[in-house]
Amino acid sequence: MSVPTEITKLEIEEEIRAAEAWAKRHEIPFEWLEERLELQVVFTQPVSNDLYYLQGLFDDYREIPPRWIFTDSSWSDQVKKQNFPKGESTPFGSSIFHSNGVICAPFNRLAYNDYNGPHSNWGSPAQWLNAARDKIVADTMGDMLSAIHRDFKFTRTRLS
Repeated sequence: MSVPTEITKLEIEEEIRAAEAWAKRHEIPFEWLEERLELQVVFTQPVSNDLYYLQGLFDDYREIPPRWIFTDSSWSDQVKKQNFPKGESTPFGSSIFHSNGVICAPFNRLAYNDYNGPHSNWGSPAQWLNAARDKIVADTMGDMLSAIHRDFKFTRTRLS
């Protein structure tokens, strides 16, 4: 199931302006690397002022969700717990930041069992637009950023 890069770029073109406007409103550095289908944003932790580098990898998007990773300042796309925020309770329920270093939400490919994530109960990543609708819903790049940032604001430290 490989979506041609040009199709993915067209899908994202519909969403990129809204996501960029969201980032601007929240004063969050935002960079879209079109040729790599990669989004890079930098969150600042509200208590410590530590920087967290959130990378979205959008290959095969919208057929399956992107991969969301907290990485380092070199944007290495490797999952390392020391780059990940430690989830805290939120007014919305449990944090989407799990202790295994995964953003546990249906809009993250890495949350699915097919990609070694914890959720076999959500079906395949191709079902992401219908998965866990009672938990969290984010169907566009801007919605995903907003959802991740929503829980990020309640973090205090790194996972390890």
